[in-house]
Amino acid sequence: MAAIIQPNGDTVNGFKRQALQRLSAMSKATAASILAIAPAKAARLQTPFQWLALIRDKLPASVIDTVTGETGISQAELLRCLGLVERTIGRRKQLNESLSQEETEKLVRFARIVERAAQVFQGVEAAMDWLRSENPSLEKFRPIDLLDADLGGELAIDALARIEQGIFL
Repeated sequence: MAAIIQPNGDTVNGFKRQALQRLSAMSKATAASILAIAPAKAARLQTPFQWLALIRDKLPASVIDTVTGETGISQAELLRCLGLVERTIGRRKQLNESLSQEETEKLVRFARIVERAAQVFQGVEAAMDWLRSENPSLEKFRPIDLLDADLGGELAIDALARIEQGIFL
């Protein structure tokens, strides 16, 4: 539903244009921005095949720090929920190495699910709250606890689709 901006900057429903812009910015978290992918490269990530190429190229281990900063999740919680070994990631970061293809895939899955949840809940903070909350439609699992496996990621995406359609159980 489009808002009509009045000459004084108010919308028809009384919100200021700035408030609408802030709300829009909160929900614009993208998987590419969460992963700190350069805008030119991010623009080329439009299809699953392009994401697959990114996964095969592998991401630098330092991207873990960006993901934690963008989402507010601690490194320990992120690595635990993705089933990644903290010592291995620490070594990769210290040696400026890339993540393995499997590690990159898990991190991309996490970023894409955060992006989708941020769209549904209108912001990363709300998305992270949802990921950390027990969900009846996921047999009371927290969505974040399912993200170590591809099927768990699919379950989280399916739950978000049901929420968007107004189906909560």
